[in-house]
Amino acid sequence: MTTDSGVESNMKEPDFKHAKTLFNAVVGLPVHERPAALAKLSNDPALIARLLSILDESETDANANTNAGDDGGQIKDVIGAASGGLVAKLDATELYPGDTIGAWKLVAEIGRGGMGSVFLVARSDGHFEQRAALKLLAGFASESAMGHLARERQILAALNHPNIARLLDGGATPRGRPYLVLEHVNGESIDKYCTNHKLQPNQIIMLFIAVCNAVAFAHQQLVVHCDLKPSNILVTADGRPVLLDFGVSRLLKETLLARPSDVFAPALHADNVTLTAGGYTPRYASPEQRAGAVLGVATDVYSLGMMLAELLGVKLIANKPLDTAALNPDIAAIIGRATAAKPVHRYMGVDGFGADLQRALKHQPVAARPASAAYVGAKFLRRNWPWVLAATAFGFTVGVFSWRTMIERDNAVKAERVAREVKDYMISVFQGADPEISGQRDLPVSALLDAGRERIALRLKDQPETRAEMSGILGSVYQNIGKREQALKLFDEAIAIERRNNRPAVLAELLHKKANTLYDMEDLPKAEPIALEALALREKMAPESVGMVETLQLLGSILTYQGKREQSRPMLDRALALAMRVRGANSAEVGRVQLDLARHFVAFNSDGIEGEKAARRAVEIFKAMYGTDHYLYVDALEALSITLSQGAKYAEAISVAKQMSDKRARFYGEISNQNVFALFSYASVLDRAGQRLEAVEIYRKCVAVLKKIEGGDVLAVANPLIEIAKSLVETGDNEGTLDAANQVIAIYGTGTQAIGPNALEAQYLVGRALRQLGRLAEAETASTRALRAREANAQPMPEQILKSKFEMVALARAQNRIDAAQTLLATLDPKTYAKFPSFIEKQWFENAQSAIAKGAYDDALKLLAQAEASMSQRKGAAHPDAWLAKLDRAELLAKQGQRETAQALAKQITANAKPSIAPAGDFARRLAKLGG
Repeated sequence: MTTDSGVESNMKEPDFKHAKTLFNAVVGLPVHERPAALAKLSNDPALIARLLSILDESETDANANTNAGDDGGQIKDVIGAASGGLVAKLDATELYPGDTIGAWKLVAEIGRGGMGSVFLVARSDGHFEQRAALKLLAGFASESAMGHLARERQILAALNHPNIARLLDGGATPRGRPYLVLEHVNGESIDKYCTNHKLQPNQIIMLFIAVCNAVAFAHQQLVVHCDLKPSNILVTADGRPVLLDFGVSRLLKETLLARPSDVFAPALHADNVTLTAGGYTPRYASPEQRAGAVLGVATDVYSLGMMLAELLGVKLIANKPLDTAALNPDIAAIIGRATAAKPVHRYMGVDGFGADLQRALKHQPVAARPASAAYVGAKFLRRNWPWVLAATAFGFTVGVFSWRTMIERDNAVKAERVAREVKDYMISVFQGADPEISGQRDLPVSALLDAGRERIALRLKDQPETRAEMSGILGSVYQNIGKREQALKLFDEAIAIERRNNRPAVLAELLHKKANTLYDMEDLPKAEPIALEALALREKMAPESVGMVETLQLLGSILTYQGKREQSRPMLDRALALAMRVRGANSAEVGRVQLDLARHFVAFNSDGIEGEKAARRAVEIFKAMYGTDHYLYVDALEALSITLSQGAKYAEAISVAKQMSDKRARFYGEISNQNVFALFSYASVLDRAGQRLEAVEIYRKCVAVLKKIEGGDVLAVANPLIEIAKSLVETGDNEGTLDAANQVIAIYGTGTQAIGPNALEAQYLVGRALRQLGRLAEAETASTRALRAREANAQPMPEQILKSKFEMVALARAQNRIDAAQTLLATLDPKTYAKFPSFIEKQWFENAQSAIAKGAYDDALKLLAQAEASMSQRKGAAHPDAWLAKLDRAELLAKQGQRETAQALAKQITANAKPSIAPAGDFARRLAKLGG
């Protein structure tokens, strides 16, 4: 018996899943390549014939849908439709009205599209009555992918906003199809609502601003939509817009799919998910979305701009620029900026887009248009024409004199008021320090500031400009004493006020301060768009200013520590050139930029020469300006010590690092974040010099100090802990590595941070340590997980991926799968790792071990000699690592019967590599076995 699809309805579950796996392996291939590809994957001619028929039929349907339109006249992706066709052909309909899944009973099917089917559902567990919408997604998820889905759902469920339909529940059907349960919204799509209610342009814009506010809220929670379109925005009977499917695209692209390229053509991998959603709607999709590039906030800005244009009557024509000539010039400029081809030319955030729309409604100058005198003046007249007319009539007699007198008087009153408030605030702070008033002696500075902050909030309610200025100043003080959360609250308060005040220069300064605070908190993804907005304002208002230098420098550093080498260096070069123009070659501004250039070279592990040059220049400038007891001089010493270690000048590097660390402890005290930073840098220099046992002890001091400052195993502790694990594994202390790495994994938990760089490095180190302890099954699980997560990252780092791949080679060799290890090694592209000398050495070592396993001892000795020579040249012949690299050769000599030679070499290794050999570790054991 067969179903309408022609596939046996009683097909067994393994056959059913196998058919789907085959389908996804070939769906993205050209038609003429599919028969051969299927023949390689299956020896079942009947199944191959059925799949080819399904593919042909599905793509015919997809092409028809492309012409006919889908989901309200929108183009449907052909491959997505073909994949959706597979669900229809192979899976038929898994769920029907009346069925129960989880806590939900299906009431009726209310929609069907590229993502799957949508049902109206009701609670079935009897706890309370609730109706919702259940989306049955068109695909199948592996167990690991469902784990990711569950974690992502927790994030999306936190989007609690009146204009966002909440994600309530989710899971998988018995056959493995993922489903999501969302708040059911009774309304009509925003385009139909605007048409049916005959909204005027200003009413449409007001409605759209509410949409922007909701999207901006989600962006603040680090969730982007990636498929904004009218059908995903319903307007209720009371005029409230509600966004649907927020984060569903995120789930599809980042959680269910192994990597971004799988959105349209899923590849054949054991843990991949064969999900076939279209991913976006072409008519509203940004250029980077259509190109398959990395997506972000700017993607949603573009889609909103296209949607607003359409709602205001602009026709969207594929591959043609928008024709907004009929629109109000301000609105046309706003839409033009939102839909700019390059993300950098759009609004930096949806809040900026919405704010510009607000300004347009109030007839204020909009940021999307140049702030020429004529334009600003025209806007002023538009808003204040009655007053202007009266003033003009009166002005012929006494207007000019009276107006100037009034302005001077108001300015004087305002200045007096500000001065009085500042004076009162300072008095309140110093009174708070009086033991007779506070009841405490030696009251902490933070307590005094808190009292003053409360006073500002109460006393300056009706003086927004003064309040903004005071909040900005107070925020800087909080930032300088390390109270960054309080600083952020004050900056946010001041920024909100300044967005209404229309003082772009003040706003730029506040945005810069907020971005700098987030940078100090290492929240770089949040810091970047804020710094970009500050930069855009400063480019307009003061392109040749010190403020411009500072923001270029800050943005360059933010980009540096996100690994964006190609974007960060030009920013820092621009900052340096501008600083030299506006301040001079020996200025503090030039010194600061040179310092950040040195840090840039450090971050990318560049040649130490260029980094050392920049650091030495910063040291010279700060010493000449401030002497040797200034924090900037000490910061420059820190950068110099690291660049010296990168250039293998270890003795000088350690001396400079020790000097830097002692000064920081004296300046800031032992229990301070600044002392932690100093200890961390000192330890990293020792580690690079091969003094790893000493480095580990200093990293442990960092952990102890951080726990005293923060309390418990907080996120900040993870940084020194991961360095402890990385150092210990290089000393042969595998048990210690496991302990430190597992602590890091526990700190990051199972949220989105569990796939961050530190968490994945910890997973990699667990795998490596377990392999060296002989616990190979556990090692394979950990190492495979780390590799897959690194490959699936939206911005993969080649060096980290290579580390994981070489670990898989070593694991295969440890499992005595020598041929498999060689095959894996051969798949690594030499062009990729040629720029990383350490990986070339790894290749030689691995090939040597495979040669030893096959008894080709002479070949192995040649390969080991190459690796040893390379490491000696790279790190210096006296470096402990250069000596430990000889251990494999010593063991091979012993294997060949040259016991005395092997023993002599082992003793040399023990003597010279002692600072990097854990007494009870693997290296110590191997050397002792050789008699060293």
